[in-house]
Amino acid sequence: MKNIIFDLGGVLVGFDGKRSIEAYQAMGCEQVADYIIEHRTEDLFYRIELGLSTTADYCDEVRSMTGTTASDDEIVRAWNLLLTPVSAERARGLRLLQQRGYRLFLLSNTNDMHWQHCLNELFPSDMQHVFERVFLSYEMKLAKPDVRIFEEVLSQAGIKAEDTLFIDDNRDNIATAGTLGIQTFLNTDIDAWLTSPLSPLSHLFKPTGCVATIGFFDGVHRGHQFVISHMAEEARRRGLEAVVVTLDTHPREVVARCANPSQQKKTQLLTTRDEARRLILEAGADRCEVLHFDQAMAQLSARDFMRTVLRDQLGVKVLMTGYDNRFGHRSRESNEGFDDYVDYGRQLGIEVISLPPLKETAGSASSSAIRGALSEGDVAQATRLLGRPYSIVGRVVHGFEEGHRLGFPTANIDPASVKTLIPAAGVYAVEVSVEGMSTTWQGMMNIGTRPTYGGSKLSLEAHLLDFDGDLYDKSITVTFLKRIREERTFASPDDLRHQLEADRAEVTGKR
Repeated sequence: MKNIIFDLGGVLVGFDGKRSIEAYQAMGCEQVADYIIEHRTEDLFYRIELGLSTTADYCDEVRSMTGTTASDDEIVRAWNLLLTPVSAERARGLRLLQQRGYRLFLLSNTNDMHWQHCLNELFPSDMQHVFERVFLSYEMKLAKPDVRIFEEVLSQAGIKAEDTLFIDDNRDNIATAGTLGIQTFLNTDIDAWLTSPLSPLSHLFKPTGCVATIGFFDGVHRGHQFVISHMAEEARRRGLEAVVVTLDTHPREVVARCANPSQQKKTQLLTTRDEARRLILEAGADRCEVLHFDQAMAQLSARDFMRTVLRDQLGVKVLMTGYDNRFGHRSRESNEGFDDYVDYGRQLGIEVISLPPLKETAGSASSSAIRGALSEGDVAQATRLLGRPYSIVGRVVHGFEEGHRLGFPTANIDPASVKTLIPAAGVYAVEVSVEGMSTTWQGMMNIGTRPTYGGSKLSLEAHLLDFDGDLYDKSITVTFLKRIREERTFASPDDLRHQLEADRAEVTGKR
């Protein structure tokens, strides 16, 4: 079995009919409440699942059917109250399956209202990315148990029935999938696929405990890699999983908002959370747990964090931490440190051990030092500290065309689409990869304000050598290899063109 197809309702998200019924009844919509009680799939509700009615159609028909004067927002809210969030346990189960190499797909009879509600409110921030493909009835104009929807999923996903497991809470859907040779599991309880001994996945979720370390791991630089490798070595020695516990938001941002709710300053990150998670796994971790860090978590004491999160939620048996590492809420009078964590761990059944001293080359690395190097344009130093060249990802938009007129057509990246730190102004030798393409192009990148043309706004322009094609609206990755020079103002466009020719010669080594 290589592929797993999950249903949505009753498998990942739960149902709370009482909340939804009460909301509809409060608007005088008893007929709609009756539908939820009987769980009928006909008329209005069947049409929205098949994508034959829009949200506006749905709201109009509810008003027509019941006489309610409720607004679209009120009706949609009542409908969305039917669903409950994906639990942390189910989200972790999905991540574990993905990390172990299973291809995950989602197949759901649903409507646009419920799907958007899932994305906005009910899914953990990274959950949508766990699924390789998502198949939704309202988009496909087909609904389970119609055999054609299963045939479409197998065809579009390029998977074989005999290599695939389908998990659903509806017997008719299970029966239809089985006629195609798909392995099936009837999920009679929402967590059965995780906890039932009858689940074909149960052997994957037996709690074994883990060795963990905690940090934000921005950049996953050489120091982080050193920590992760030693944690993984300790986990292998003990026969446990190696788990990195990290956060979805930089702690400084949340702590600043706690102190000053109007504080909106963002930390300039070196990696997105998705990229950091990938690099953490590549560094040797078996699993990366991304916690939602909010004001409630920020107020947890170190002992409460170790008890409720590390022990109860994540099953941590061994916590590896540096002697000067700190976590948990601290008052001004508090001076908790490593010895306190050891004592708390002794009480909670978690062994707390110190990481070995970092080697000099790794120890010199820190996220702040890398940010400082990039802010000065020193990409060579950033490369040394990261253990790899620094990259940014952005979306190509239309620019001013000056480069094209000079014979140096550029891919203009929207600065707002770049979610990580942008290096200092200047010209850089780079490598560029484009989404959907396997080739990497040599190039040069200008970061600045286009002073020769009187510009004032930040501009990111990448010239790809030997590239001919349309990059508009594509996502590209720019990897910085070397800083060629600072940004300068030239007396004329012709002077700029001569300098660009010299820059290109330095990039290609044909000076």
